[in-house]
Amino acid sequence: MSVLDNMTAHFSAKEINSIDVPEWGDDEENPLKVYYKPFTLAEQKKLYAMAKDDNIEMLAYTLILKALDSEGDKLFTMGDKFALMNKVDPYILAKVAGKITESDDIDDHLGN
Repeated sequence: MSVLDNMTAHFSAKEINSIDVPEWGDDEENPLKVYYKPFTLAEQKKLYAMAKDDNIEMLAYTLILKALDSEGDKLFTMGDKFALMNKVDPYILAKVAGKITESDDIDDHLGN
């Protein structure tokens, strides 16, 4: 195998992660489970371009781009941006978006 083959195999083997969000579930015993895959560089680029240096919008875009249900389908679309920005608890949204990006923040890897 080539080095690139090893690199792509490593990334392909990464597991789908999840976060339980009790505040968005049916009740305390049935939290919403948000699934997400690690960011690719292409997705990071798209996220930064969409947010245009607006860290607040980046939180909403993170959920739109990465939040999945148990079947692997997107939980949100671009049509949900207004509601995410205006009708959702910003602290919970930030917590979820932060969890999705915490180990994938390219700025951390670049030392910024």
